[in-house]
Amino acid sequence: MARITLGSSDLLEYNPDYGVLICRECEYAIQKSAVQSHLLRHKIYRAERQNLLSAIARFELREPNDVELPDPTARPIAALPILDGYLCLHHDCRNLCASVKRMRRHWADVHGGVEHFGTMAREIKMQTFFRGTKIRYFEVSPDSTQQMLDQEEATEDEDLVDSSEEQSSESLESDYERASDAEGTGAPKENLLSRMLFSPEYTSGISPPIGFEFETIKSFHRFTSLTHLTLPNPGIDTTEGYWQATFLPVALSKHWMMSGLLAIAEYHMVADTDDQGEVETHGERAMQLFSGFLTGRREASLPVRGAIHSPEDKDEERRVGGQVMCVLRCAQWALMEPGPGQRTNSFLSFPFQLHNLLSALRSFSLIERNGNFGTPEKVFAHAAQVFRRRSQSGALEESEDTAALLNRLDQLPSRMSDVFGRPNDLKDVMATLAAIATLVEHYSASFTPDISPLSPNAVWHSMVQWPSKVPENFRLMISRHEPAALVVVAHWVSALVFRAEKLGYWFLRGLARKLHAEIAERLRQMEGALDLIEGLSYGMSDDTTMTG
Repeated sequence: MARITLGSSDLLEYNPDYGVLICRECEYAIQKSAVQSHLLRHKIYRAERQNLLSAIARFELREPNDVELPDPTARPIAALPILDGYLCLHHDCRNLCASVKRMRRHWADVHGGVEHFGTMAREIKMQTFFRGTKIRYFEVSPDSTQQMLDQEEATEDEDLVDSSEEQSSESLESDYERASDAEGTGAPKENLLSRMLFSPEYTSGISPPIGFEFETIKSFHRFTSLTHLTLPNPGIDTTEGYWQATFLPVALSKHWMMSGLLAIAEYHMVADTDDQGEVETHGERAMQLFSGFLTGRREASLPVRGAIHSPEDKDEERRVGGQVMCVLRCAQWALMEPGPGQRTNSFLSFPFQLHNLLSALRSFSLIERNGNFGTPEKVFAHAAQVFRRRSQSGALEESEDTAALLNRLDQLPSRMSDVFGRPNDLKDVMATLAAIATLVEHYSASFTPDISPLSPNAVWHSMVQWPSKVPENFRLMISRHEPAALVVVAHWVSALVFRAEKLGYWFLRGLARKLHAEIAERLRQMEGALDLIEGLSYGMSDDTTMTG
């Protein structure tokens, strides 16, 4: 039977074959007793929640233990992640485990142990409907797995960032029911580079992203010799060489992190060539490796009973993973074009949503997000101080573009009031004003008048910190595509995104143009809204302007 999607953004999917309701964002089935709380977790309130609950009430939702598991030859469930696992080869056992360690424990506890692992289990692909204490793995067919993964690259709405980076690791534990006392939760395999280079079976959850050893060596050499020099440092004061000195050792010990490293190198080669054949070849490899990175990162985020990790190690893994995620998402959205039949002027074909981009950028600055955000009053006061300082000095140190943009930001609240009229929600007004004031603060902070030329790293950090510092309510406005929020985002694109792109960050190439196209398309629906971004400079001395 056909799957049924529900919600304004197809958040939920009902699978009548198995009687389960799957959250496509969290990628697991929701127990019947937890549906209402799960909707609240996704900030679905009032009328929309009641409509969803009424629709769901018509469906048969089976309890976890009553769900019949798919046959091993069945096609994978598209809304669930595909995991690497192991099948017990003991006579009629067929127990599934998520790691070598857990399979060895299973054999020791149930079958009395065995000396050679190769005789006790074989590698498989598997899935599970539920998380936490209700995990029940089932095997899926490798042949149909590859086909589904190819589709997943074009359709996955990766909001692991929204849950783990936007709300920190506590939200991850919440998303996976804060518990995993059942057998295995997908502990990541840790493989050295040599195993990736010379063992095609190690493919980070997909087959085969790195089966050609020579291509893998080329990508690794590209990263270590060139690509790492082109990436922004995680802190403004961080010394050069972070990606070589800090990230590389982590990648050499984590197979999924190595997939991320190689994917960045492949995207760098996409940015470096005009040959369409090479763009397609490197782009395909990049997306396959990116899929392996996402799968491994998701598994690594799950709690594993009995696993011993120091808080420092997990924090570093989370921080570095967020930084890699940020670069990969930007590169994917900036460099790759929609395929045939997809909307060429919309990121929705990937799919793309503005709040997902901002979440990816926030993941880069996790370290800095633990600092002082400042009260709205302090933010407003600082913005007023910037404008007052400009007025007193006559803005002598500013370029023409800088002065024009700051003047636009100063006038933006009154212009938006003229177009949008009297607002209905005071909280939205305060959130929008705070977002504008924060943009003024970060835009002005990206300039160091005594230093020339501009520091690309300073501009980059102003760009990624703004999404971290805007109020939560403003981020919700973006997710709802509120015109007022989109107008402010357009000014952020002008002030910082295009500026960082022009300062040399290859993984942002074309991103400002695509952001503008998406924003303009949505603002066309409201009379006068396009006027608020018309003629808006991209933020550098450039003739290109943002128009409808």
